[in-house]
Amino acid sequence: MTAPTQPCPRCGAARSAGPATEALCIDCVAREVLAGAPGDDPARGAHAGPDVGEVAPHLTGYELGEVLGRGATGTVFRARHRALGRECAVKVLHAEVAARSGFQERFEREVRTLGRLSHPGIVAVLDAGRSGPWSYLVLE
Repeated sequence: MTAPTQPCPRCGAARSAGPATEALCIDCVAREVLAGAPGDDPARGAHAGPDVGEVAPHLTGYELGEVLGRGATGTVFRARHRALGRECAVKVLHAEVAARSGFQERFEREVRTLGRLSHPGIVAVLDAGRSGPWSYLVLE
């Protein structure tokens, strides 16, 4: 049986039908992410993003360390889960990206999807949520 499709509202390409009729196809999502947003700073990656001092007070369960990378949607920190002593990576969404219409919903849907995956070639999701102004994703 073939999955039902709906056209992407931006480009018209076929995409899997789902509950969110305004959802973009994967190509349009990728173009949106790669295009960045106001405040882009090419010297520091797609966004300047938050630093440890801005995020740490809100993610008290994690000891945040150095920035591992910055991209169009977030900043990734090296971290340690305080209670377990486990090393991990914490991706924090940039506030201006999370404020875009529909982005928070897409992020939460992506987190749920990634959380169900288990494969040696895919990094596992350990935790996710929102604390203060920050939406975050914790990866092994």
